[in-house]
Amino acid sequence: MRVLEVRGPDVAGWGQSGGRVQVWLRAGAREGVFEWTGTTDSGRATDPLPFDPVHPKVLNARVLGDEVRVKPADGWALRPDRSRGWQPMAAPAGELRFHTDQPAAPPLRVLLVPDR
Repeated sequence: MRVLEVRGPDVAGWGQSGGRVQVWLRAGAREGVFEWTGTTDSGRATDPLPFDPVHPKVLNARVLGDEVRVKPADGWALRPDRSRGWQPMAAPAGELRFHTDQPAAPPLRVLLVPDR
């Protein structure tokens, strides 16, 4: 996955090296909320593609919750695949949105399905 943008009210900067993305928050930030946008080359898939959203590993702080929203590119639809420990939330048509208050929740997985 190639990250195109990371943004948020407390984001001071970010960088990507290979599969690792680092996000720096402004000094004194008590909470950090950020959104990232990325892309990947899926080729001409005919079968569903699994997508495991990356969840932050926070240093020197504790995670109180995590929210994931996935919006597919044109020509793709979404289907939840693995969501134990995650609660679905209202989302615009075509998107999926989940939230967890469990820092040790199992990873979320959604399937990208070609829109036929």
